[in-house]
Amino acid sequence: MTKTYSDAMELTSNYNSWVIKQFEPWLGKRIIEIGIGHGGSFAFLPQNCKYLGVDIDPAIVLLNKKKYPKNNYIISDVTKKEFVSIAKEFNADTVICFNVLEHIKKDNDALKLMLKSLPVDGCLHILVPSHKFLFNEIDRLAGHCRRYSKNELENKLLSNFMTKEIDIKKFCFFNSVGAIGWLMNKYSRHSSIDSHALNFQISVFDKYFIWFSKILQPFTKFFFGQSLILVIKKKSN
Repeated sequence: MTKTYSDAMELTSNYNSWVIKQFEPWLGKRIIEIGIGHGGSFAFLPQNCKYLGVDIDPAIVLLNKKKYPKNNYIISDVTKKEFVSIAKEFNADTVICFNVLEHIKKDNDALKLMLKSLPVDGCLHILVPSHKFLFNEIDRLAGHCRRYSKNELENKLLSNFMTKEIDIKKFCFFNSVGAIGWLMNKYSRHSSIDSHALNFQISVFDKYFIWFSKILQPFTKFFFGQSLILVIKKKSN
């Protein structure tokens, strides 16, 4: 399959740790991760959690099995009903889906099935790229079908779920400095998602600029960021 992320993302420990901390209060003990990528999220999940990594790409699954041989991994498509059976057999109380929905043409189907796979009081954790005006060549190279506006994502929830079914615990923008970098790249030419130039930018951000974004986060979370964060708690079947 086409590569959808830069190799430098594997080394962005500061960023990956910061992402997980945004969801920490609602993480359960039996966690399914949709779209495992380079495996960067797992290292920062609760150490005592039971983990199942799910990805559509066999090569990615094999890569992560070698990296974390004690973990469980499976090849599955989150837009297919078989995923619900897999999640229920695993007895998941948490599903995390970071930078995956934007790759899926039928994202409504993915949203429905991820929530369906959870028990009452289970939580769905979502991170997606935000602001349509930021869409650029990097998005296309990464295979993104879209970037989301906050209103669009909220409308998808309201059109798919009744208010008695879900409780939105967190919904905000994330990483304003990353968004500025993404905007600057809109005016640069890129030939690969894994180019030296992009990997260098990612590494520099993780080492030197992420701290500035953390300082700004309490203020910018209301209106601007590279991503949108969404935590949904399931209220009923």
